[in-house]
Amino acid sequence: MNNNTKPDKELGYDKEKIQKTINNFGKKDKGGFLKSFGLFTQIGVSMAVCIFFGVILGKYLDEWLGTSPWMLLVCAMAGGAAAIKIIYDIAVKERG
Repeated sequence: MNNNTKPDKELGYDKEKIQKTINNFGKKDKGGFLKSFGLFTQIGVSMAVCIFFGVILGKYLDEWLGTSPWMLLVCAMAGGAAAIKIIYDIAVKERG
């Protein structure tokens, strides 16, 4: 056997292990990235929708009851509180 053609095991690396690493490269990171991206998107959309519907409801009630701007403020704050509750629920679900 020539010194230049030592078996792979003697050189300290395993071709099968290296091939598995190459084949799986980035697969774990892609899944983690997409999960994180989805979570942050869900949080942002949930906040925006809650506050938006609170403002719309408040404007409608103000026009109907003639209480401008009080119902807008109350409903916007209720929408913000609902958004915080949804974020808390998402955090609890992801944590445990």
